[in-house]
Amino acid sequence: MAPPRRDKKQMDEKEGKQKITSPKRLRGPTLKPEIAKKRSEGLKIDIQYNDDGEGVGEGYVQLVSYMGVARTMVPVYHTDWRVVPMWN
Repeated sequence: MAPPRRDKKQMDEKEGKQKITSPKRLRGPTLKPEIAKKRSEGLKIDIQYNDDGEGVGEGYVQLVSYMGVARTMVPVYHTDWRVVPMWN
């Protein structure tokens, strides 16, 4: 039978060590400012499609990421993208 597991804090206390830890760093949201800048300058991102009509390549990856950012900024109560009011 295996001995009971002790967490790191218990092990350090028993061994007499004092360990100072910093708070865990978390990743913030991806805002994709480079895409918004291109859009404000009137530049478009080229999206390539394969034979099945599915997006492929770097442009497609950027588009999907940007759409994910937009999804997080639009309130849930809008059921249709066409009725979302424009701001800025």
